[in-house]
Amino acid sequence: MPDTPAEHGPESSDDHEESTEDVEVDTDTDETEIETITEGYFEEEYYLDAEDAGEFLGDLAEQLRSDDEISVSGDDWELPFRFGEPVSLEIEFEGELSRS
Repeated sequence: MPDTPAEHGPESSDDHEESTEDVEVDTDTDETEIETITEGYFEEEYYLDAEDAGEFLGDLAEQLRSDDEISVSGDDWELPFRFGEPVSLEIEFEGELSRS
């Protein structure tokens, strides 16, 4: 005769259920390797809302104030570099200015 939860009693069934509910699965086992960009040409473009852009620029400003090396990074890359005084700032505009 096949085993059923009733034959084992409610305690056995509950113990089994609890043990599966208490198991934590680490979903971050696929570790992404971070590529450090140190030479060549690299370009990445992001579209952010104003709050996120301000946070990014604020973090960058803190790095500039605190050290002579900064690091900018994405999900799977980082771009560390040293700088000296004066700091060169390049602003690029492409397209038409549209006011909504």
